[in-house]
Amino acid sequence: MQFSGAVLAGGQSNRFGENKALYTYDNKRLINWVIESLMQAAECFIIANQNLGLEIPVYADQKKGFGSLSGIHAALSYAKHDWVAIAACDLPFLTSAYWHYLQKYTSDNQIVIAQNQKGFPEPLAAFYHRSVLQIVERQIENQDFTLINLTHSAKTQLIPWKELEPHFESRLFLNANTKDDLPKDRIDL
Repeated sequence: MQFSGAVLAGGQSNRFGENKALYTYDNKRLINWVIESLMQAAECFIIANQNLGLEIPVYADQKKGFGSLSGIHAALSYAKHDWVAIAACDLPFLTSAYWHYLQKYTSDNQIVIAQNQKGFPEPLAAFYHRSVLQIVERQIENQDFTLINLTHSAKTQLIPWKELEPHFESRLFLNANTKDDLPKDRIDL
């Protein structure tokens, strides 16, 4: 299956103290770890409201001010393929094997999303079908910015962590809200 890969890098990084997308972690920018995980995508681009100085297309939010929902809206709008792997820029332990694993659930669904170890869905490390764009636009019109409501409004496949656990590291969904969230030793996956 061909799919687009979109990395969301439009956050303010307030808790991080600097633009976390460009923060160097283990000799590579955080955003580059995520882009590398999407290497199987037929196209890859970034959603950000600023130029990040990377050699990859960057598109701005079309509907600004709605947080991650704005990013998902833009990713689905700009994607050339029906399926879009959408990832936050601060998930340096995502792997191409993770995206490949999620792909097997794309038929007959609109969203394929995994749960983390605590049982919470990870909406910024998920596959979205372009048909979800209408639902996103409706949510924006209704001023509903909750990503979990998006998953309830679409045909969603939720993959429990216990299914992922034998295949992936426990820090797969580690997201860097602060520099202290990043382990000192990154082991290549």
